[in-house]
Amino acid sequence: MATHATPVFVPTAHAQQDQQDAETAKKVLQLIREGNTAFDEEKYETAFDKYEQAYELYPDPAILVRLGKTSEKLGNKKEAIGYYKEFARLMPDDPAAEKLAKRAEELEGELPIEVAVASEPQGAQVFLDKAMQDAVGTTPAQVELTAGEHTLYLKKKGFETAVKKVTIEAEGEQSVSVTLTRAMISEEGNGGDAVAPIDAETSNIPTYGYASLGLGVVTLATSGTFLYLKGVAEDDVNNYDKRAPGASRQALQERKDDANSYYDTALVTGIAGGVLTATGVGLLTYHYLSADAGDDEVAWGVGASFDADAAWLGVNGSF
Repeated sequence: MATHATPVFVPTAHAQQDQQDAETAKKVLQLIREGNTAFDEEKYETAFDKYEQAYELYPDPAILVRLGKTSEKLGNKKEAIGYYKEFARLMPDDPAAEKLAKRAEELEGELPIEVAVASEPQGAQVFLDKAMQDAVGTTPAQVELTAGEHTLYLKKKGFETAVKKVTIEAEGEQSVSVTLTRAMISEEGNGGDAVAPIDAETSNIPTYGYASLGLGVVTLATSGTFLYLKGVAEDDVNNYDKRAPGASRQALQERKDDANSYYDTALVTGIAGGVLTATGVGLLTYHYLSADAGDDEVAWGVGASFDADAAWLGVNGSF
């Protein structure tokens, strides 16, 4: 009976397996279609779930690409990198493998990297790239940065602002250590106070300079307008016909008053315009001369101190 049963059992088993495979393939295709529809509708969580189910039923490397792209849309860069690299490993000869491997490298460069930031003394606030933003930590601190160049600002009361430019690598442990320099102007004392140093990159000196220069030019132009009106008024006075009908001493005096008023206004606006223009030129000259010195860490501060024995006002800076 065994001899006769074997030829009957084997085709039946193969038929069942083929049927299961066909059902699985049909289910996988359905899941991929549903995932594609959700992806197009920007329902990325649903799309990812559908692709993941499909890959569990049938681990086709092509599904890894869909999982990677959906992970990117969800902001899961690490997962996307893993899917792309796995596809490139399984399908090294596929035309898409090289492109996906390159995309994985790009994403790795965008991943935040923990950088240990230390200072001597400790307790300095750490600012990233722009000193006026919120602090990202206090030393010793673990700061997340992307690969590439960054500028760190370390600020601590009583010390000059430290500016540190760093280049972060995509791999390996990263650390930054800075020794702070005590500020020349003390913030200690009875009633003493000091303004924190202002770094050159966030200084408003150029803005103030251009604004002052612009206002100065406009004010000088206004002064010129009043000088022109004063000249016109003087001509009216000189050409006034006292014997003409309706002429009067009062009308003549009004013309003289107009001329004097225009002159006074021209004088005031001229002085103001000159001061504003000179101030703007001075600020811009200071700014660009400082920049030409090649010092990217220009800092300056103003402070005062008052006590029972003495009082002083000071300005300190490095140029």
